[in-house]
Amino acid sequence: MSVAKCNGTFGELVQGKISGQNFMITCPINRYSYAYFSASVSVSTNYADANCDVHDKNDNEKGVQLLTPERHKAYLACLKVLDQHGLPRKGSLRIESDLIPGKGMASSSADIVATCRAVAKFHHLILSEKLIAQIAATIEPTDGVMYEEIVAFDHHRGVLIEPFGNINFDIIGVVPSGCINTVTYDSKKIKYNLKELKALEEAFLVIKKGIFDNNLSLVGRGSSISALINQSYLPKNHIKKLLEISKKSGGKGVIVAHSGTVIGVIVDPILGNEKKSIQLAIEDLYGCSSEIFRNRDLF
Repeated sequence: MSVAKCNGTFGELVQGKISGQNFMITCPINRYSYAYFSASVSVSTNYADANCDVHDKNDNEKGVQLLTPERHKAYLACLKVLDQHGLPRKGSLRIESDLIPGKGMASSSADIVATCRAVAKFHHLILSEKLIAQIAATIEPTDGVMYEEIVAFDHHRGVLIEPFGNINFDIIGVVPSGCINTVTYDSKKIKYNLKELKALEEAFLVIKKGIFDNNLSLVGRGSSISALINQSYLPKNHIKKLLEISKKSGGKGVIVAHSGTVIGVIVDPILGNEKKSIQLAIEDLYGCSSEIFRNRDLF
């Protein structure tokens, strides 16, 4: 058996259009999907009792068995890797994940990337990030989580636009109730007005400079610009109050999932007592517990 993982995201630092191209700037975090791939097919009744979806169940010796039926997109990725390399459709695939679907945490993308890596590891294949991105994009609009650093990425075409590098920060965030079907939402053709397009370009450039200069205030500024633009398309509750909390308590700005529900405040990892005050204020504002998501554990 081979095991591989892929990190998820906390929404996106920016998402929109620049120079006519769809893009997002990724926000990788220390939450993961794990893929387990084996050449053997399980015949355990435990999986059958759990209503396991056994693909090609009439020909298990040649089929790939999906032991976590709700992760069908990972199964498709598995088949694509096997088919592209002329390998038999044989084995079993299981997914475990820290990421909650429908929240804007790149759960499906992380499943797909982890699966590609696990299958490649098992069969001693070398899969580039570019190839994995191409595979993922044939299944759904994909986050750029196959790249470990922060990148600008065309999530519709699965194309890297520009790598930005890394900068350390924490996010104090909440995962509100409700789910968004990312595929359905991303199929909508948002028509940004000229003012919004200009602001999105500013956000892109500000974050690029912020990462290059290791200036977290610039990163938070760019993320806040994008979050406010997104209010016209998938609004989040209390975002202006959240911005006030960030400004008053030493935060750097807000971050949202542009096609999901998560929302939070970007903070410096070395922030002291203010971090706790932000947590309490966010929990009071949204009426649910908050979590601290870290990106610095990845680098």
